[in-house]
Amino acid sequence: MKIKLNNFWVDGHVYLSTSARTHLNELGVNIVDRNFCDVQYVDYSVDGLIATWNTKITESLIAKFPSVKVVFLRCTSDDNVDLIALKKRNIKLFKIHSYGDNATSEYVISKILFHSQGMNPRKEISGKKLGIVGFGNVGRLVYNKAVALGMNVIVHSRAPIIEYNDETIFSRDLDRVFSECDYVSIHTPSYTKCLPVELLNNLKEKSLLIMTTLGIPFHTDDFISFCNQQSSVDIVGDLCCFSELSDIKEIRNLYVDDFYSARTAESILRAEDEVINNIMEYMKHDI
Repeated sequence: MKIKLNNFWVDGHVYLSTSARTHLNELGVNIVDRNFCDVQYVDYSVDGLIATWNTKITESLIAKFPSVKVVFLRCTSDDNVDLIALKKRNIKLFKIHSYGDNATSEYVISKILFHSQGMNPRKEISGKKLGIVGFGNVGRLVYNKAVALGMNVIVHSRAPIIEYNDETIFSRDLDRVFSECDYVSIHTPSYTKCLPVELLNNLKEKSLLIMTTLGIPFHTDDFISFCNQQSSVDIVGDLCCFSELSDIKEIRNLYVDDFYSARTAESILRAEDEVINNIMEYMKHDI
């Protein structure tokens, strides 16, 4: 017998278009929209959960859905999911992959262009130096676009030598990336305080730091202190990185866009398609 899913609880943070909901209904899935944090009771009717990157899937939350068989994430990160709790209940987990990488890389390039055009006098980015910290999918897309625009790009990666696009890229020291570059774009792992805040003191005057990671990659208090105490560096980013900050407007020299860099009209469709494909793949299995 094929797996049958009746009721899905969709966290209120998750965006699903009308067409995606229609498709799910055609698969026999009934959608229940409500914030997970509002759940106050045990619900035996829910078969699956749909969540996103800022939804916390804890053991106590899972306990409120004793019939849940599967969790589908409309995001690439499972950092907010208690994987041990899911394993105890034999609950399957599905993620999506790379749906917003191109959108994020275009956001980075747009910030570089906006910054250069806003200088007095205006500057060209061709010939300027960009440092990329982290060379995963997004970092590589930023690299491609920056090189195509004539920028000189250096990379810091956990791998000392990278073979990419028929060229050999050598990882540079973080100190060099921060001190030499006109622009620095950070693409480190999600929710990881992996960069020492002292690096920020090495940034060139009038340089631009672009942050699109999930969560701030520096210790938060030290990062805020740096922003408030200096005036020679601009720091920009999106809500994915800075959503943990409650008083963003009170922080000097920090400019945060009120949207997610990965979210575009195209990436929304890609994400929804991946979620639906994951649901269909799961429902194919025998029980």
